[in-house]
Amino acid sequence: MLIDVFSRKLSNPQTLKSYVRRRLGFALDRFTTQITRVHVRLADINGPKGGRDKSCLVQVYFDQMPPILIESLNEDIYQAVGSAAERARRVITSRVGKLRRIQRITVHQELNDAQVIAETKIRASEVERDSGEKIFA
Repeated sequence: MLIDVFSRKLSNPQTLKSYVRRRLGFALDRFTTQITRVHVRLADINGPKGGRDKSCLVQVYFDQMPPILIESLNEDIYQAVGSAAERARRVITSRVGKLRRIQRITVHQELNDAQVIAETKIRASEVERDSGEKIFA
């Protein structure tokens, strides 16, 4: 899983980038096989004025699913990163769960279809044997 971090108008960008990589690495660790890359954009929206203006935008790209986009705003950039990481973990957990349920349903349907076909062929061969007529070529 590749994590790219971009920051704008923030102090200590290297410390912040290492924190983001560590925090997202912990939050998304169990999904490393499904995730191809993560883009993180950090910004101080309105500079030194203060307020809830620290933005963390997380884009997660997958092999088998469409990408997700999470944005978190907070007064503290570290809290914004933590909030975005937690929300990304919850959304990905939900998506992966849905995908697994769909795959399980598909497998069960394919097994049922194969079983019905096999039973039909067995019945046809029994009828063919009893009546002497060919049903399937």
